[in-house]
Amino acid sequence: MKEDEAYSEPEDKKLKLTMEAFKKLGQPCKQLLKTFYFEKNL
Repeated sequence: MKEDEAYSEPEDKKLKLTMEAFKKLGQPCKQLLKTFYFEKNL
């Protein structure tokens, strides 16, 4: 269990940073990114 926690921590930090960046970007940018992401993956 300890190894798993240590392994996932960097990902956790990345995720938190991403979430913070998204909050700062605001709704219009989020919508733009979402649209771009989904169009790219269709």
